[in-house]
Amino acid sequence: MMEGGGDPIDLANMCLVPGLVLPPKFKVPDFEKYKGLNCPKNHMIMYSRKMASFAKDEKLMMHCFQDSLTRASLN
Repeated sequence: MMEGGGDPIDLANMCLVPGLVLPPKFKVPDFEKYKGLNCPKNHMIMYSRKMASFAKDEKLMMHCFQDSLTRASLN
């Protein structure tokens, strides 16, 4: 729970992937950021290839996907 300047914020409710456990020494791979201008299917293929060793960890895959997007494509 975070407090200050108004109503308290429950940070757990803001989590994109609740219950995510990062593997020890995990580092998010560098991704070419998707800007919404190219083919989204190609972006998904490239993302899946970079994350292939974690493909069975659905929560980690979802968590890291946001790092492959630019701000414009997150909206």
